[in-house]
Amino acid sequence: MQSPCQSWRRFVQINLIQSVTDISSVRHSYLARPRPEIDATDAVTFSRRLPVTDQSLIDRHLDELWLSRALAANTLAAYRRDLGAFARWLAPRQLDQARASDLLEYLGHRHQQGFHARSTARLLSCLRGFYRSLVERGSLIKDPTALLQHPKLGR
Repeated sequence: MQSPCQSWRRFVQINLIQSVTDISSVRHSYLARPRPEIDATDAVTFSRRLPVTDQSLIDRHLDELWLSRALAANTLAAYRRDLGAFARWLAPRQLDQARASDLLEYLGHRHQQGFHARSTARLLSCLRGFYRSLVERGSLIKDPTALLQHPKLGR
């Protein structure tokens, strides 16, 4: 009988062996990929669907987080919502074309919408990790989040 840790390692090894070069093939049910629709809007939120490249960038980043840091399902779902919302706001440009000025503008937009500092701090953490991973992979030369400061959080 294998311990839960051993069976988990075996599960990860099997999935990694199946696709060593493409980490996005490792899927788990809690990542809940959106199903493709025929039209260009999401039927529930009536918002514009993300381009395939943005969605694949988000999927790959969340898969890497799931494998390397074993984040909770709720954290991954919140990161997916945050990245998706930023991508829709940034449209028609792609996520990998964002500039620091775009990020500051988006943060101002969220502040006007009444988002709390903790939500903004989570968003910044998510964006920093996302753009840091793009730089590490060589997809971006400069990290647009490098000079952004975290909001002050009260106790």
